[in-house]
Amino acid sequence: MSLLFRAFLLAVLCFGAASAAQTENKNDMNASEMIRLADAGDKKAQEMLAEAYLAGHHGLSVDYAKAYKYSSLAYAQKSSVAARNLGILYLYGWGVKQDYAEAMKLLSLASSNGDKKAPRYIGIIYEQGLGVKKDYALAVRYFSLGDERDDITSQYHLGKLYESGLGVKRDYKEAMRLYMKNASRIDHVTADTLKAIGDLYVNGLGVPHDMNKAKSWYEKAKKARER
Repeated sequence: MSLLFRAFLLAVLCFGAASAAQTENKNDMNASEMIRLADAGDKKAQEMLAEAYLAGHHGLSVDYAKAYKYSSLAYAQKSSVAARNLGILYLYGWGVKQDYAEAMKLLSLASSNGDKKAPRYIGIIYEQGLGVKKDYALAVRYFSLGDERDDITSQYHLGKLYESGLGVKRDYKEAMRLYMKNASRIDHVTADTLKAIGDLYVNGLGVPHDMNKAKSWYEKAKKARER
């Protein structure tokens, strides 16, 4: 290995380590630091700040107007995360006039660029018929895409469609398989999933009827909602 190549390889490794450290540091930013960097034009900080205002994280109160502001700034820098968050705001009319067509456009853009959560919302649009004709088969398609990207909420919705047999052949065992993917996680994100597992045990669907196991899963779901 030549000295020149070794120097090049070392430079690449150092750059990668520095980039990873920078990303990790940004993920650990407090609200004031996010605001400072976002206002200075940092795309990652704008994405994080918009999500903080959207969900009330990092000690910030929910503020849809600010979520829209910082999502728009990040979107101008071609952020797929921002496209998804703008899509959510238009989908539910949070801080903006509700516009299903605009929501679908933005969410489709985010999904096509590999965003993890965007397929979930497109699935919900088709599942509930929000601005489009209700189409369970398309809902299954998008929730399946979300499942491939390891989105927990997509997996829950897909499981419920397998339970109901809407858009797909009814399959309780497949529903359980989807639910069990994240059954070890106990927080507000998995609360509905944990309850769904309990429901299957109560009704003996895809699993033997077992009230003790059902009770255990319901207790986990309750604990998850408290987090």
